[in-house]
Amino acid sequence: MGGLLAEICARAGLETSIVTPHAIVSRWTSNNLEHSRIQAGLLELGVAIHPHRLLKSCRPGEIDIACTFTGKAEIMPCATLIPVTSRMPEDSLWHDLKARQDDWADAGITSVKLIGDAYAPGIIAAAVYSGHRFARELGEEIDPDATPFKREAIAVE
Repeated sequence: MGGLLAEICARAGLETSIVTPHAIVSRWTSNNLEHSRIQAGLLELGVAIHPHRLLKSCRPGEIDIACTFTGKAEIMPCATLIPVTSRMPEDSLWHDLKARQDDWADAGITSVKLIGDAYAPGIIAAAVYSGHRFARELGEEIDPDATPFKREAIAVE
């Protein structure tokens, strides 16, 4: 995600830097063979890449970063910070509603389901799938032990 956001900023003509605690930008893309293309594209756009660095703090006009190995601190100028951070679910609404389960019947509510990023933050496609699946299953009795897709039966002799 960070690589994509950096690319969008650079293509918009903004001076762009990306700070990552990893050796490469968009580390997950090394699993699907996209990394070389992404890293090369960022470098061609003039994005400054700062690997093995952690964001320590930020204040107007600058950020403090530190080496992941030595802890050596650096100050970088920064007009705008776009954090791409851990994927923590924001499920407080679900918890609040569950705590008021006794009030549901009066409001005509029969169930509350946690879906999408509130359940498990992920890529946009996963959130779209979660919402689509919820809409397909709305009002249906779903056997939690059933396989929701066709599988090829494999026979080994």
